[in-house]
Amino acid sequence: MYHYFSTKLKKNYALDIIANFLKENKIKSISTKTLYNMFKTNRMGFDENNLLRKGKNKPHKQKETRGRINNCKSIHERNLIIPNIKNIEEFGHLEGDTIIGKDHKSSIITLADIWSKTTIPLATKNNKSENITKSIIKFISKLQKGTVKTITFDRGKEFSKWKLIEKNYNVKIYFADPSKPCQRGLNENNNGILRRYLPKSTDLSSYKQKDLNTIAFQINSTPRKSLSYKRPIDLIQLF
Repeated sequence: MYHYFSTKLKKNYALDIIANFLKENKIKSISTKTLYNMFKTNRMGFDENNLLRKGKNKPHKQKETRGRINNCKSIHERNLIIPNIKNIEEFGHLEGDTIIGKDHKSSIITLADIWSKTTIPLATKNNKSENITKSIIKFISKLQKGTVKTITFDRGKEFSKWKLIEKNYNVKIYFADPSKPCQRGLNENNNGILRRYLPKSTDLSSYKQKDLNTIAFQINSTPRKSLSYKRPIDLIQLF
């Protein structure tokens, strides 16, 4: 069983996924809590540093220092128009944000599809709104017209040119409330997974789109509990 754990951990499988695989393959019936305790007590030569997730962190208040967009459509308007957005079984309703690299000098755009849980990192020259918009448009234009239906962004000023996307590509753009990352919970979770590959000390400007596609493929090839242990690539393939 040691070899099994080692193989799955190298693929960044979470403990609940490993527990399900053990059960489905009749290797061993073991709970996620028991597996976590095994790691916590360093049994079988593994410890918590091997885990993709190390349990829930206690939330802490952090003052938002970035500029915010105020002249925009709110997520609440989206929820009135599409009240069942989390239950729609089709690709195209996205959440969006950026992650920042070393010394705040580089960034990448991160999109997440609500239905398939697909992680979509996009390369960009820098965090200026012009380049952010250009990269998003480049992604949308490569897809069949109408594929992307809505995007719900963080309120960062880097998305201030959102009207260009909405007007030219018929994509409805909305924004989460300030300091409410939980309203884009999937995007935030996927960003945490991306940080496993791209820590804050990384110069993100050195990553081309093909490099990010390789990382995305690895993440999207991992089963998700929220998908009944299917993989995002089993539902949709973009890379």
